[in-house]
Amino acid sequence: MTLAKGIPHTDFNVTNLNPDKDYCFRVRAENDMGISDPTPVVVVKKRAVAPTLPQEEPLIYDIGPSGSFWLSWRPADFPLYMSESSPVTYTIYVQEPPSTTWRPLVRRIPHPFYQVTNLRNDKDYSFRIQAENEFGLSRPTLPVKMLGVKSWKAPVDIPEITDIDDTSRSLRLKWRTKSMSPFNKGPVTYQIERWEPSQRHWTRVASGVRDTNYQLTGLPFDQDHLFRIRAEAEKVLSEPTLSHIIQQVQITISIPSGSSTVV
Repeated sequence: MTLAKGIPHTDFNVTNLNPDKDYCFRVRAENDMGISDPTPVVVVKKRAVAPTLPQEEPLIYDIGPSGSFWLSWRPADFPLYMSESSPVTYTIYVQEPPSTTWRPLVRRIPHPFYQVTNLRNDKDYSFRIQAENEFGLSRPTLPVKMLGVKSWKAPVDIPEITDIDDTSRSLRLKWRTKSMSPFNKGPVTYQIERWEPSQRHWTRVASGVRDTNYQLTGLPFDQDHLFRIRAEAEKVLSEPTLSHIIQQVQITISIPSGSSTVV
């Protein structure tokens, strides 16, 4: 339907909208010769909407020896006008095989990352995230598995990061190997992968590496980096190591009392 015609300028104030409905708008230009094709559609969502989360796995990184690690996920999507009036918080759910029950681990997290602590490193876990505001809950993310020490099958330990040089934008990765078939027979090389945050996938940055250390150069130091290693032997690529992060700036996160709750 036509909402308004003959508008002499490039802005228009729409009034009397129902806050419980979604609306789509588009614009056409007009003169004595005719009417133009319409612009792409702009969607205005109703105000009372629950957040939505991308159907992706959360990312696990920086696993510590005492059962601690970091989880991060893509932020929830919701209308911009709701950012202050209806803030979004997150809940981490955990599943402990063989149980199929998901139980809340931490509630009311105000940001899309969290350091999980005090879990047993000899047990397997699965995690997923759910967003919430005053209007409802999102669908949970896809689950990510965190394998215990006994279940983890990789011929390479978590890499260490050394020799960071801001001037040349370089750093060195070092890792230790484990004896595991078929990677304990014949020549073994290694593949290095880096996490691309904007695209949410792992990119290969080096392959055929023969040593257990490698110098990476030309890195953009205006962002954080996550790295992991795979072993290569007899045309077989191993499972990746758990990932390790190098942060642009080391930030201590201060969470106000009561902003998150461990269940």
